[in-house]
Amino acid sequence: MKLKAVIGTLEGLSESIAALYKKEGDNFILDLDGVDDHPSVQNLSKTVKTIRTEKNEFEKQLKSLQDKVAGLDIDNLKGIDPDEYKRSNAELVALKLEQENRNIQKLKDEKNWEKLELQLKDQQTKDLAAIVAAHSSEKDSLLKQMENISEETTKNLSGMQASLKKHLKDKELTQELARAKGNITILTPHISPFIDVRPNSAGEYEAIVIGADSNQRFNNAGKPMSIEELILEFKEKPEFKGEGVFEVQKQSGGSGSDGFRGDGSAVKNPYSKEHWNVTEQGKLFAKDKVVHDQMKAAAAA
Repeated sequence: MKLKAVIGTLEGLSESIAALYKKEGDNFILDLDGVDDHPSVQNLSKTVKTIRTEKNEFEKQLKSLQDKVAGLDIDNLKGIDPDEYKRSNAELVALKLEQENRNIQKLKDEKNWEKLELQLKDQQTKDLAAIVAAHSSEKDSLLKQMENISEETTKNLSGMQASLKKHLKDKELTQELARAKGNITILTPHISPFIDVRPNSAGEYEAIVIGADSNQRFNNAGKPMSIEELILEFKEKPEFKGEGVFEVQKQSGGSGSDGFRGDGSAVKNPYSKEHWNVTEQGKLFAKDKVVHDQMKAAAAA
């Protein structure tokens, strides 16, 4: 026996069945526990929820539509041709689509330009690095050449300076030995180590007398010793008083002697005014270049 959910009267029902109903208004409702779990009730509840959701969505769309047409002149809208509106709307959509495509293409072009710019910058950086490397290599090469040139120049200047100092020292010593009538060949190796050429206060090179300590020597008057005084000092030494070292007296006949041979015999200087002889000059040059230069310098002195 099925029980009705709603009945109008309890008459005809047994006491136990009537106890299952409770009065609500004019009717009696079947009082059930857990009615919400009944499948029929659940299906009904789902249907109600769906209807409520659709109702809410519809109300939102209606509200949106109402907002859109709120400022429109309805009377003017009545004269719009739906087909014309549809065509115009399609053209508007097409224009919007075209504009979007242009914007997209513009973005692509900008991206391509950025890529190209990056490539150009990268290539420029590489080219600049290559130029810097080449310049650095060329600079190093030039610096090396300049360093070599500087070393060679310094070497040449040093050699020229040494040659100039030797020439000046030999000239000064030869002139003073000639004045003192000393044997240039014998005395030069002994006196030369005590003569040096150094720049004076004016920056000019001059021959000075030095001691064993390489310092400049001074005479008893406190003045720099001259080469002439140095030669006189050697002339007083016993080892240099032998025959042929210094001239003691001139030979008879008045012609005089301009130098000495290694054995002490007199030698005429073919460069002196008294004994000028081109033939003897040539012979002397061919025989002994050192003596030739010394005698030529002595004659010039």
